[in-house]
Amino acid sequence: LVCSGDPNFSMFDELNGIPQIGGEWYDPNYNNVTEMFDPLTSDVGTYTYVVEGLNACPSDSQFLYIDYQEGFEIETYSSPVSCNGFQDGSIVLLADNNTVSPITYSIDGGANYFSYNEFSNLEFGSYNVAVKDGNGCITDSLVTVLSAAPEINVLTHATDVLCYGDSSATVSVSSISGGNIENSSYQYNWFQSGTDELVGTTESIQVSAGGYYLVVEDDNGCQGTDEVSVEQVNPMTFSAEIEDIKIVLLG
Repeated sequence: LVCSGDPNFSMFDELNGIPQIGGEWYDPNYNNVTEMFDPLTSDVGTYTYVVEGLNACPSDSQFLYIDYQEGFEIETYSSPVSCNGFQDGSIVLLADNNTVSPITYSIDGGANYFSYNEFSNLEFGSYNVAVKDGNGCITDSLVTVLSAAPEINVLTHATDVLCYGDSSATVSVSSISGGNIENSSYQYNWFQSGTDELVGTTESIQVSAGGYYLVVEDDNGCQGTDEVSVEQVNPMTFSAEIEDIKIVLLG
């Protein structure tokens, strides 16, 4: 069987046993042809290979039946990864209803075929997919699993407290990019380092001295984070000395 898209091949290589070289090829209409079969232009049917006998020896012949199958169409669907660096993309492959069973599917260029047609846990990138029918004919394509949005990059900034022990410092977002915020805006969650206590949910908050980290989340639940430290001045100290006081009474 010759499939649509197959390359030209030598019919001599398809003969049984160890055929004698130097014979002649005849197509189904008994026209003399070369040994090369072209799936696009050659007739399908029975080809005859004849080696003429020498002297009183009879001629020897073999028959090669060649059939041709038109290619089948496939449909491909892909879902992007939800967040940068994740492996949750997917590919689904569908073959025409008239495709000969059993049908197998590959997303690695035909290195491995499987009976299922849905592939999950895929990372961002391009995949050489192939679908093989029950006759061994293959239709291939290139499918890309997209990344949902660029990685979230966030930078934070802090001011120091004004007086020792107070909560006059400010931690805030200085720049942010990436992620998917088509339907809403970023969500901000500030936590205190060490205790992981939630201390604020706005872009800028007032805090006391210490370490803090920000977790930013987009519509897809993808996150970006940054840390910041708030310093404070040393406590004010003072000392006092009292000297001996002499009291003189005059009378």
